[in-house]
Amino acid sequence: MPDIENPILSGGHPQNDTYQSIILGNCTNAKCNEDIYSGEGYEYNGQLFCGTHCIGEHLVNEGHAIELSVRY
Repeated sequence: MPDIENPILSGGHPQNDTYQSIILGNCTNAKCNEDIYSGEGYEYNGQLFCGTHCIGEHLVNEGHAIELSVRY
């Protein structure tokens, strides 16, 4: 993956103000195959999730949360 310019650090010398994205792993959700980069996603009980949809779906499937739109 190419270097990405960090807009917070950019001060007129973007060639010197870049960072390399680090892939932490893949989303744990069985329906998802997204890579999770440093600074993104969620960790729950040692499992990685790419976003709130995936972690929410996991919590409902495991019985740790109830999806109200289906129940009520």
